Amino acid sequence: MNDKNYRETLVTKTVTATEREYINTVCDRCGDVIPAEGLYNTRDFCLRFSNGESYGNDGGNSTGWEIDDLCDACATDLKNILAKHRFVFSPIEVSW
Repeated sequence: MNDKNYRETLVTKTVTATEREYINTVCDRCGDVIPAEGLYNTRDFCLRFSNGESYGNDGGNSTGWEIDDLCDACATDLKNILAKHRFVFSPIEVSW
């Protein structure tokens, strides 16, 4: 038989932990608070460039950059700047 003997010791520990609580999102350009989405209102902004290799289901790698959080005013400013430099925009319409 494999009986095992254990010794029990009462240990009291004090643990200090930092909790992170989401408060808000701020614009990456101007620092203004971006209002939270409402129940039926959505907003999405991401300008991304990445380059790498894909091996299908076996993984891959990429590097690049992105601007993820812009307020409506800064996103409009960026669009106007890009338009002045002859970038072409495609309209987005979604219905589901």
